[in-house]
Amino acid sequence: MPTKAKPLPPLSVLREHFSYDPETGIVQRIKASNHRPNDIGPVGSAGKHGHLHIKFRGKYIKLHRLAWLFQTGQEPPEKIDHKNRNPSDNRWVNLRETTHQGNMANCHRPGKYLPGVQPVGNRWYAQATSRTDKKSLGAFDTEAEAHAAYRAWHLSYYGEFSVYAPSA
Repeated sequence: MPTKAKPLPPLSVLREHFSYDPETGIVQRIKASNHRPNDIGPVGSAGKHGHLHIKFRGKYIKLHRLAWLFQTGQEPPEKIDHKNRNPSDNRWVNLRETTHQGNMANCHRPGKYLPGVQPVGNRWYAQATSRTDKKSLGAFDTEAEAHAAYRAWHLSYYGEFSVYAPSA
């Protein structure tokens, strides 16, 4: 089970040390610490899944969460989605609140065949799977036709969070 995100330090404290540019998504350190007197400028290291983070007062903070706090003044929601699926792109226009399901709908999963498609004999079958249901979308002559049916279902089911939704 995923762990719940820990609350961030107070906004007033973070604003003393960092700035955020919503147009570029860049977070900069504006106040040096005692143990790093020359550490002024852009910050962020890529974590395991590509999200940028910083270490502040002994705790790791993901920069998309810091951006949310800077822009809204509110504690970030548990899940924030990067619309363009680039976890290091923290521009404000690229961030949106989501659920775990919405976040998972906006990612590609590599596989041997196109997503939602499986060969059986000389036909290609499209199948949609949601948390609660499996739905056959039909049999097709080509992998591309089957995938088109899956894409249409995915877009109608997940809407703007679908990995196939047009990006902004």
